[in-house]
Amino acid sequence: MGIEYWILIGLLIIAIVMSMCVSCRVYVPYAELVFGEPEGFENSETAPTAADIDESAELDIFSKAEGSRDCPPTSGLTNSMGNLCLDEKMTALLTSRGGNATGKPVTM
Repeated sequence: MGIEYWILIGLLIIAIVMSMCVSCRVYVPYAELVFGEPEGFENSETAPTAADIDESAELDIFSKAEGSRDCPPTSGLTNSMGNLCLDEKMTALLTSRGGNATGKPVTM
């Protein structure tokens, strides 16, 4: 075995010992250094619960639309009862929103 072999073994041992010494420092979480304390979150005492939600309020004009298996699948919207039965105002809103008035029936 040549001298190069023993030099390589010695350097490897030095590298292992140095990495063990460097890794013994005190651990500081990365998230605390960068973000600090989280902000903007409500605690559980002030957050709304399911009892605070008013289920009778309408979210939009489609939230109270009836669903039925007898209604044609013109919009692709359904609920647990079947396809939504949309009136002319709802259909016009869907077809004209965002420039989507193509005049073609919805296909999925």
